[in-house]
Formats: sequence, structure tokens, C-alpha cells
Amino acid sequence: MTANLRTDADQHRNRPPGSSTSPSLACTVAEAFSRIDGRLSCLPQERISPLAAAGRRLAQPAIAIASVPGFRRAAMDGFAIRFEDARALADGDEVSLTIVGESLPGKPFTGTIGPGECTAIATGAVVPNTADTLVRWESVDQQGETILLRRPVESHKDVALADEDIPAGRIIVSPPRTLRPQDIAACCSAGLREIDVTRVPRVGILATGDELVPPDATPGIGRIIDTNSLLLKCLVERDGGQVIAAGGAEAGILPDNLEAIRSGVEALVERADCVLISGGTSYGRGDHTAAVLNALGTIVFRGVGIRPAAPVAFGMIRHVPVILLPGNPVACLFGYDLFARRVIRILGSRDTDWPYPRRTMRLCQPIRSPRGKLEYLRVRCSGDDAVEPVWPRGASILSSTVAADGFVLVPEEIDGYEAGQAVEVHFYDSPPL
Repeated sequence: MTANLRTDADQHRNRPPGSSTSPSLACTVAEAFSRIDGRLSCLPQERISPLAAAGRRLAQPAIAIASVPGFRRAAMDGFAIRFEDARALADGDEVSLTIVGESLPGKPFTGTIGPGECTAIATGAVVPNTADTLVRWESVDQQGETILLRRPVESHKDVALADEDIPAGRIIVSPPRTLRPQDIAACCSAGLREIDVTRVPRVGILATGDELVPPDATPGIGRIIDTNSLLLKCLVERDGGQVIAAGGAEAGILPDNLEAIRSGVEALVERADCVLISGGTSYGRGDHTAAVLNALGTIVFRGVGIRPAAPVAFGMIRHVPVILLPGNPVACLFGYDLFARRVIRILGSRDTDWPYPRRTMRLCQPIRSPRGKLEYLRVRCSGDDAVEPVWPRGASILSSTVAADGFVLVPEEIDGYEAGQAVEVHFYDSPPL
């Protein structure tokens, strides 16, 4: 088996000078999107309790089992009467009714209202069977256990029907939809005890590099904290995925060893719907992830016209998508947002639009960018409706994303923007007021 695992350094020696990857694998951003979309579909659905469904993607229409409220209820405080008893008020007569009981929320009046009788009733309480109209407290004169009606009464006034809110059999919510708190409340009120949702994508994360140590370790000389796994976990959860453990406490960190990476990937693919691997995506002697992906499955694209994160790759191991992300943290973030986010959201039946709020702003400084590459430029706000680039902006400078309020995507077909030019800014948080 190991004979097939030629390292990227071995393969790179045989390429013509200046060639970064196979022409059939390298592609534009649009081509990469097309290759991803053509190979993936949403995961199967599962049936769960609505109580656990907030934020999940609805897979089938949710249909009301019971009507809501399910009984005629009072829309106001007052008295429940028979309209027949108040009909004479149309001629200017006075009507006297005897109070024979009270209906409260959760404590309905269980008797019968006869001619010349009424019950006191509170908002939300059951309207007695023989009553069909409510009169409000302020519109009657009460004298002990009797009320006097002196003004005309509207038939069925302030009586809510049993299906006023949701009739049984009505579709409450339909896909595609991310279930909101009010959706959950409506489904539960209409008697649903189960709801069909798309299964949450299980995402495995591996980081490669001899220099990496876990977040709770103190790195020695030449070692660094594995920040990419932390970054990716937060991003996966933002996009509706569930990160699954790679194994033991440090099993998610793999050395720059071809066989160790292969074993880690093979084990994770058995349990995950999607695998993200950071580091080892280039062509150095210690870069093995693409060789492993090629040996275990198929590389769909490798090398995209973007900056940073150009060595990003995507492939399939059987039915499981695998995304190879650069080890530099800014490149890892951008590569995730462009491609891994798309994969996870397709699996979870979610839209693939950018998750960041956008606003048109004015550039304070000119931007120069290489043609043929989509560039991820971090910016911060500078005055009213203006932004400026964040410096330094290398792929390894994670703090540039912390200092930034958002980013600008410089399209492949231009070589930058001039000072004063309007650009679309993607804000990490809400844009300034």
C-alpha cells in the first residue's frame, strides 16, 4: 500500500519549472464552486423532538396535528353571555343577567349558561359552551351577582375560535427553512412531538505539522500552538456542523509523516461526513496531505487562483468530502470560508451565501492586487463610511484578522482599487452605524 504514496516533493521534482500543480486540477474560484456543487447533496433527514430542533434545517413540512388554541377562548376580560339575551338592546331596552360562575385560564366554567345568565371570564379562558358573545367589564354595570347591559352588543364579539391561530392540518412551516424559536413554539402548540430535519454534518478536523502542540501546552522553541483547529471548530459550528473528536487528546494533531497522516485520515473518514485537514498542502518535503488524499480517494481540484490559500484542495474519499487547507492561519480562514463552508452548508441543506453582513464603503488608500487571483484583503473602519487596509497582511499574521473590522474581496479581473473608490466590505460583526 505504501508504494502508492509518493510525496508531493517527489512529484514536484518532475514538474516543469513554474508549474504549481496539474493543469486539470488547478482552477478558478468559480470552477471550484462548480466542482464542489456537482459532487455533493444534503445529508439524509432524521426525526427529532421539536424541543431539540431550534437552528436545525427543516426537511419536510411541519403539519399541525391539533388546532390552536383548540377551544373557544376569551379575547378580553368581561362576561360571557348568550347573544340572544342581548338582542333586545337594539331597541334601547335594558337587560339584566345573573352571574352564575366564573371561567379562568386553566379553570373553565363547567356548567351551563341558561337564559338570563352569564359568567365572569378572564382573557384566555374557555368560553362556556352555550355562550357565544363577550361583553367587557367596562361596558356593564355590576350590582352584586347581576350585570346590567344598556348598550347594543355585537354578536360573537371577543370570542376567539378554536382554530383561530392554527387549524389542524395546516402547514406550519415548510423547507427550506432554518427553524426559529417561534417556529418551535408553534409546532409544539399544534401537537407535533417529532419533526423532520436534515442531519447535522459530522466534521472531523486534523492539523498536520511537527511544530504543533495542543492549546493547553506551553510551546518550546520552534513549536507553536495549533490555532487552526480552534479556528475551524468555531467556523464549523457557525455553519451548522458538529465537530467530532479525532480520537485521543492529541489525535487531531498529526506529525509530518505520510503514514501517520494516512492512518489518521482513514480512521476519521469512517466516522465523519466531512474532513478538514490543515497544513501540508504545498510541495515541500514534509507536505503529504495531497498524496494521502490521492491514494485514498480522488483529488477534484488542487490550486485555486486566490490569495492567500492558493494551495487549497478538495477531493472525495468514497462519499466523504475532504478539504485540504493551508497551515498559515489567515489562509486557513479564507480557504475555509470560500470552500469548506460551502461543503458543510450543502451537506446541512443550508444556503451557501457569505455569512457576513455587507456594506458599501469608501477606500482611504489605494489597493494593488495581482490579476488572476481573488484577494482577501483585511480592512478596518477609518472615519465615516471609509475603510483602510490592515498591515501587515501576510498569510501567517493572524492578528491582522483580529485588528480588522472585515474584509474586501478584490476580483481576479482587476489589479486593485484606487483611493476613494467604493468597495463592498464584508464585516466580521455588524457594520458601523
